[in-house]
Amino acid sequence: MVPESGLLHTLVLLSSLSDSDSDYIEAQIPLLLSVLPTDFDWVTVDDHVQAQIYSRYGLKIPLHVLEQTVHRARKRDLVVPGPEKGEIGISRSGMLYVSLLPDLKTIERNVAEVCSHAVTYLESQHAIALSESEAEDLLRRFIVQHTPDLRSFMEPGSEIEPVVEAVPLGTRESRAVSGFFAFVEHSDPRIASLVRDFVKGSLLCAALYSKSPAHFTSKFRDSRVFLDTNILFPLLGYDHEPACRAARELAILVKEAPGLRLSVLDVTVDEAAAKLRHFEHEYRSYVPNVPVDSLYSALIEKGMTPSKVILAIADLDNTIREHGIELVSTNYRLEEYSPSDARLFAAIKSAKPDKPAASINHDVIAVEYVRRLRRGRIRVLESARAIIASADARLFRTLDRYYGHWERGTYSEVVLDRILASILWMKSPQIAYYDESEHRFRAIRARA
Repeated sequence: MVPESGLLHTLVLLSSLSDSDSDYIEAQIPLLLSVLPTDFDWVTVDDHVQAQIYSRYGLKIPLHVLEQTVHRARKRDLVVPGPEKGEIGISRSGMLYVSLLPDLKTIERNVAEVCSHAVTYLESQHAIALSESEAEDLLRRFIVQHTPDLRSFMEPGSEIEPVVEAVPLGTRESRAVSGFFAFVEHSDPRIASLVRDFVKGSLLCAALYSKSPAHFTSKFRDSRVFLDTNILFPLLGYDHEPACRAARELAILVKEAPGLRLSVLDVTVDEAAAKLRHFEHEYRSYVPNVPVDSLYSALIEKGMTPSKVILAIADLDNTIREHGIELVSTNYRLEEYSPSDARLFAAIKSAKPDKPAASINHDVIAVEYVRRLRRGRIRVLESARAIIASADARLFRTLDRYYGHWERGTYSEVVLDRILASILWMKSPQIAYYDESEHRFRAIRARA
């Protein structure tokens, strides 16, 4: 299990999840700031921050989600960018923010006070004799089992839902705990406030730390996630390591989400092969050990040569299948394709004037293929049937304007990789716990 002190601390840091004016990205800012050095040193998100949050709080947050959290913290002037790409540091405002967070001893003292009052009430009013730890377990089980009945204890605007199954309580126990909540609400406002915090923390504990799988509040319905070329390359290892790690995390989230299948279109494979074939012309243009944000620089960094790339192209289909990705045929050829929607081709070309016609053809084919699978407008992502996962923000914005997704409240054919990773992770966070029998951390899934 995650050490109880760490669990309690995590629950308080995540308490803003229950604020009506905050979202889960905002709620992760305290986690981010709490692991940054306070001596104005620079650290990287992909190495230091992700590992420290995992070690301290048992939360395995995907890089895509952390990058959004960093972006939000920068907008609030809580972190500042470092001298090197990917580095960040805490600002003076960030240090002030951290100093105002509740300390662990206060948290533990408040929980102990709630449990002490529960012990006294249960014994005097219902002849149930428990220790404080037993009372805490009883309260948490009741909270999970009776979430809908505890709305009066939550702050206005809370939208936390029951997310896990608990060991059922007997009628006598349930009546006793229900009586305790009613008693403190009407007799002691200060303890009632502590109980409200306890309820929030217990719900978050259940959502994030339960080992028991629970249903999604909304499941995907046999949907395919088609990888764009800019996701396929890092997933296959053909990119700089931070991008590869983020792509691998996204792939795991997709594969483990019920109702989703990881797929790639044949035209995407063709585009990938064409870009790899161009490597031999670019090979001499890049200097080893000088990082450049490009596919060819990453290939050189990984020790690839033109002859090795030719072999990789020849085995590309098999490599994709070995990664658990389904190949889907469209029966189109990029060079010979004539767009059925010339206006869409023109709109994408206008947004991406630096891209050749074959690349624009790829985008049009992928978008039109997804639209045919969808058979109409999609307002619930889980009902999409088909999604293009891409890092191409220009394509995303173009489709949003072209089809009027924002005005209609519909989902675009393209979902940015960082957004998809965030959605899937919040449905099923990865939590670490310590297994004493094997003396190592394992990953568990908590389905929310």
